[in-house]
Amino acid sequence: MNTKQKHIELLNEQILATMFFIGTLLVSILLTYDEIKEISHEKKLFSNKLATNISLLNRIVVVILGLYFLYNSYTNQKLGELENKNLKYLKLQTTSSLLALIASLIVLYVIIQNISKSNFNVTQVENPVL
Repeated sequence: MNTKQKHIELLNEQILATMFFIGTLLVSILLTYDEIKEISHEKKLFSNKLATNISLLNRIVVVILGLYFLYNSYTNQKLGELENKNLKYLKLQTTSSLLALIASLIVLYVIIQNISKSNFNVTQVENPVL
């Protein structure tokens, strides 16, 4: 497979991963809206346990997406090396993907550590971009 075909393949995969990421954003919005309902003493969409489980699953998906975006950035960097491109920005992109993955792992860790606490509020860690 030549580098042009590999770029196209990576971009197609990136479109799919971005759609999944948009899905995680929608889930985060729903969980935040559910918290607004609770604070307003209105009927919530989810029980606390269900909201925590949804948040946990959402965070796992975000970590998987973070791994994919790191892989994608690294692969683009390697393709850039093959094409003798300036790697400065490709390396920065790989570094930013790594940092985003680390941030999403931290948020997942917080949820896992607090999942059994009855007063744990998932929206405290439900940052849609991490």
